[in-house]
Amino acid sequence: MIEILFVVNIIFFLIQFLLGLLAWTIRNYRSKKYAFPTSEQLEPAKLVEQYFYDPEYTFEIRAADDIDEPAEADENYLWVHRKKLNHTDLYTNFYLIYQAELTSDKHKFLRIYNSLLGTLFFFHFVIAVVAIIIRGDIGIVVLTLSILFNSVYAILWLIAYMNQSKALDKSYLIADAVMKFDDVEKARAKALVNDLRYELLEYPWEIFWRLWVFFTP
Repeated sequence: MIEILFVVNIIFFLIQFLLGLLAWTIRNYRSKKYAFPTSEQLEPAKLVEQYFYDPEYTFEIRAADDIDEPAEADENYLWVHRKKLNHTDLYTNFYLIYQAELTSDKHKFLRIYNSLLGTLFFFHFVIAVVAIIIRGDIGIVVLTLSILFNSVYAILWLIAYMNQSKALDKSYLIADAVMKFDDVEKARAKALVNDLRYELLEYPWEIFWRLWVFFTP
């Protein structure tokens, strides 16, 4: 019995790890894949000014050098990569618009999604490994509950997906309006939107990545 539960658990963990690896791979290539200068030659610095004076947005804008992406949303803050303020490519500008949307209170869950699921997944994985080592009746119960717990990821993913879809749809409309996309740029922007959806699958590696960053110089 415990051998079957072990195999089923391994399959569920492996699927999530592989999907997470795919998502991180897409993230690593996104900036190069969509590094097309837009026809409007719009710079993040100009976008920042538009958001700063728009009454719909109440966040403060801060420049930073230690973020990996062109921008990063936080509660009441939009962190913008200082060295990318004059970039005119599609990825930099669209990602800034997307992160500006995520500063809203209605997207708070989306901001903490990967950290939340990453933490749950990490402890879930550790507990399952311990249960496999312990075996016996306790191991069977824990591994059974472990399998059922995967439904939690599915529910949280669905909630985040619906939230993210709203943010991405609005970001696309704003980007199209301010960058005045031609037909080719529209197709590229829609492809970028689809790639950004993979961010919701990164969570299995979240804690491992944070530990790596913490322990490496």
